[in-house]
Amino acid sequence: MAKNLVFKLGEEDFSSTIVKIDREKLYGRIVKKVIDDDGEECYAGHISADGLHIFGKTSFDSGYLNQDGLWLERKSLKILNQQDQVCPELPSSFDHPIELNNTLATEDYLMMNSKSVYHLLDAPVKLVSAVRDQDGFFQFPFNYRPHHHPDTAVLISNDLGLFMVVCESGQQFEYIGQEHFLPMDDDEDDSDEFDFAMM
Repeated sequence: MAKNLVFKLGEEDFSSTIVKIDREKLYGRIVKKVIDDDGEECYAGHISADGLHIFGKTSFDSGYLNQDGLWLERKSLKILNQQDQVCPELPSSFDHPIELNNTLATEDYLMMNSKSVYHLLDAPVKLVSAVRDQDGFFQFPFNYRPHHHPDTAVLISNDLGLFMVVCESGQQFEYIGQEHFLPMDDDEDDSDEFDFAMM
């Protein structure tokens, strides 16, 4: 479903609808299914360490087993830093205007790993021109959903229009252990990957 972003350049705001470009939209897809004798779809499951339980494909969607074998609800977890302080969750980029006041050099952009691409369908001409005339790329933090650390996004213009490329954040959390988790209210975000093997 298409969503709108608002970009702020100087004193002006520019609203644009973004649509994700993915492999399926470019090439279509082939789905292979394994069917049992009753016509039901088969899928890979998991067997517990003691061999007594079989877990289905959705068994761990809502939580995890900690190192003591106790069940933890996904929504009850929080991320802490090394000082045992709760890392604040930053809002979605759709909730506020995105300031275009930082730039990224071309050589620095080419060293980043791109994970998803969005087409800005109805980008105003003035915004497209500003992106095209910019020395380098406008860069900004981007959260599709509220999250603890945003990715880096850049705007790119070509003959086909204006595009937003979302790159992997350079910030990585060091895993300390499940015993450092605290309760939280919101669901964990799912990453939104883009496969560049097609290019």
